[in-house]
Amino acid sequence: MNGIDNFLLDLQIIPAVAAPLAAASLLLVDRKAWKIYILAIQYVIVAWLVLSSLPGESAVVKLVAGLISTAILYLGAGRSEFSSLESGNVENLPRGRFFWLTAVLLVVIGTLGVSLEPWMPIEAAQIPVQQAATLLVALGLLGLGLSVAPLQVGVSLMTIVSGFEIIYSALEPSLAIVALLALVHLGLALVVSYFEIIRHDSASEESRTT
Repeated sequence: MNGIDNFLLDLQIIPAVAAPLAAASLLLVDRKAWKIYILAIQYVIVAWLVLSSLPGESAVVKLVAGLISTAILYLGAGRSEFSSLESGNVENLPRGRFFWLTAVLLVVIGTLGVSLEPWMPIEAAQIPVQQAATLLVALGLLGLGLSVAPLQVGVSLMTIVSGFEIIYSALEPSLAIVALLALVHLGLALVVSYFEIIRHDSASEESRTT
């Protein structure tokens, strides 16, 4: 597996660019299904990024935990009109695609501006990896601050944790930390699915009584 790891490490500029694009897409797409699909892709990208600091087996553990989390979200959101819009409803504080696009661009420009200089030991992570991790955290915070919809809040929290684990794995490549963060993702997925199910059942009950 070392040969595959080395090959993927040589191409790490690809996930370093793709990770922020996935995080931005989670804020810009409307449909719940697309959000969950993009989140699954983001987990694949994050697993690729952590190869710079973790063995391939640990990266696979992160990937499997992430894909299980997205499967849990899929099942939970599936009960609450899975094809319905998420970002275009009243649960998001500001409305309009233009606002979200402007906010994403401002956050990306600002984050890149403050992360031009390396802030981690250069042997711990390359600068593109550091920038990708920082952008994941920043974009996740943006989604968390501008939405109260359960699914959007959930994927934003997962994005923040993904960015954090890229950073922390470079500083502390411990198997115990890998397992703990995997449990965090699974716990978030379960909580978000629970709230999605409750919201769907409440809406169904209201429709029956009216």
